[in-house]
Amino acid sequence: MGITEFLLARLAEEEAAAGRDGGDDDARRPRGWHDPARVRAECAAVRTVLGLHQRADDIWGFDGCLVCGNVADTTHGYPCPTVRVLAAVWDGHPDYRAEWAPGRGGHHVV
Repeated sequence: MGITEFLLARLAEEEAAAGRDGGDDDARRPRGWHDPARVRAECAAVRTVLGLHQRADDIWGFDGCLVCGNVADTTHGYPCPTVRVLAAVWDGHPDYRAEWAPGRGGHHVV
């Protein structure tokens, strides 16, 4: 399983859990951290960011993220720092790989 598949699986789990937690969107219920609508919106936002930071490789040797580096000699490689940070939320999950951690392999996280 690659980092993209890992993230998509975690998001699917989050959305499923939000649905089990009563996704009735009752306006009288206080909105907070575990609000199903907020969880679904956050998952959609993470999917959007992940879509922007897709892996790209080409015949000239570029292998990285087109957002984080646009030519082969300036890329951070893949996974890019952004995708690494997204995955780090689940660093305690059994499928998380240590090499995905932010700051590994010369990747700098601000």
